[in-house]
Amino acid sequence: MRVSVITVCLNAAETIGDCLRSVASQSHAELDHVVIDGGSRDDTVSIVKQVGTRVTAFSSGKDAGIYDAMNRGLKMAQGEFVVYLNADDLYADPLCVQEMAEALSATGADSAYADISYVRRAAPSERVRQWKSGPFKPGAFARGWAPPHTAFFAKREALLELGGFDLRYRLASDFDLMMRALEMRRLTTTYVPKELVLMRLGGATNVSLRNVLVQNGEIVHSLWRAGFPLAAPGLVVRKVVDRVAQRLRARVASRAHQA
Repeated sequence: MRVSVITVCLNAAETIGDCLRSVASQSHAELDHVVIDGGSRDDTVSIVKQVGTRVTAFSSGKDAGIYDAMNRGLKMAQGEFVVYLNADDLYADPLCVQEMAEALSATGADSAYADISYVRRAAPSERVRQWKSGPFKPGAFARGWAPPHTAFFAKREALLELGGFDLRYRLASDFDLMMRALEMRRLTTTYVPKELVLMRLGGATNVSLRNVLVQNGEIVHSLWRAGFPLAAPGLVVRKVVDRVAQRLRARVASRAHQA
């Protein structure tokens, strides 16, 4: 089973080396790494060329934003399944892609997802929040549930048939695409209870309260377009509760490790 890992980046010289080495270390043989650069002005491009030993497709040039770049990567990918890995993130261990491919093969599912941990930007081994996805149930997206995008593997052709990422959404197009894939397109899916990705804090959504509000507004609009009844207060409460639980899990895991 060929899997394409897609990374989009812009001026990511500080972290993209870790991302590239993480993908290169994966044990899964049938893996290609697609890197889409938005026209970086730092050393990002040279680092990709030096460190990206498993990069099979690379493009650099101006785009219309992160989701436009992700759509370009989707079109360039050759794998039966695709997954996105941010330029400042890395896989938790070398078996991550292999274990997800095995789960997809064993179940015959159209998609699969796992868990992630948020980590300190300068210390990626230090967990701050642990996102435990849990099994998917129809209607879950309307209740504020979603799998972590960087731990979501899906059939490339299915995502192309869905039109890829909707560029009308600036911060929630990943939520929208996964929602359309699982709730509307009814892709079969399987949950793998494994820490897959270490995600550095500091993503576009979390840099400001305004962006958090914009993202939640986009999520509500996405659900409304899909025909779900509006339940914005419930969504916000669910997200707050989830984030508190994620931080508590990370503290418990950290104390257990120290002990």
